[in-house]
Amino acid sequence: MAESPEHQFLSDVFLSTIMRFANSDLYSYRESRRKKFDFSCILAESWEYALDGQTLWRHPEGVDKDLRTLLFASDAHIAAYVARDTTRHRSTFHEATQDFRSSNRGEPLKKLHVFWIPADFDADSESARRLIARQLEREVAESVLFNVVFGRLSPNGLRAFVHSIGMPDLGLRVLYSIATRGFSNYSQMSAHLQIGPRSIKEQVLRLQMSGLLLQPRSGIQDYYVSSAGRTLLRICAQIRARTEAGKWLSSEVIDILHMLEAPPDRGELEIVQDGIRLTTLPAPRSTFMGLLLKVVGGGGEIDWENLNFRIHEYELDSSYWM
Repeated sequence: MAESPEHQFLSDVFLSTIMRFANSDLYSYRESRRKKFDFSCILAESWEYALDGQTLWRHPEGVDKDLRTLLFASDAHIAAYVARDTTRHRSTFHEATQDFRSSNRGEPLKKLHVFWIPADFDADSESARRLIARQLEREVAESVLFNVVFGRLSPNGLRAFVHSIGMPDLGLRVLYSIATRGFSNYSQMSAHLQIGPRSIKEQVLRLQMSGLLLQPRSGIQDYYVSSAGRTLLRICAQIRARTEAGKWLSSEVIDILHMLEAPPDRGELEIVQDGIRLTTLPAPRSTFMGLLLKVVGGGGEIDWENLNFRIHEYELDSSYWM
């Protein structure tokens, strides 16, 4: 049965969104098996996340089959479902998911990400295509990238990190040290960073509260950088490298910073051959400028060429962590 233009367009937009944001270098992308699914790929941060997806535009009777295929015939970490938003589709979707839950098969629903598309979308309309592409791109970025691959890195977490008190770069140095060297104890970290253990302990607590560090539920004094923390460090590394080379950030990183409510403002900066200069005093609560000043002004003691981050074997098991 031939696919509708809407079906093909939505599947293409989903994959093109994943591919485009991979240009941010915050994760890598490659396509995988496609015979059973409308789209399928692998996203790799420090972990690899398989993604399988189905698109439904017509034929509401296919909802139950699509869901069973996505949830029970796929071992992917992420199941994506792009569907036309009609009353019948919603009703069939609700009935199917309720059936799964009532028969103790609801666990796979945790990996399901659903994207409802207005029922009157017409792929023959250029303005409609632009509108739906923007909507789906943002929803895919928020639901799949930020909530899974980027480890729920959030605007609030970024603001807490940027506007923490103390030495401007201290939190960044502590985060990087744990990501690359691991955490042993405060005394050893103090000796390595040449910073008092009390200051380090305060930063560890702030980083944990910002979602950038993980601590085992057992309560032992051990910490690991989360995928949110690793994503932030990769963003910082790009800011450092690009500004040192006198280049502006890529459009993909800029879009990600916008979604983190930290939009870069070229009006506050002058990009020059050997770096950047401030053209005006940054706004006191500018999240991006605060991050920039941490990275450029205080990140000189960090080896930004080394982004080989440590991971814990149980990181993806949420029951293991506080």
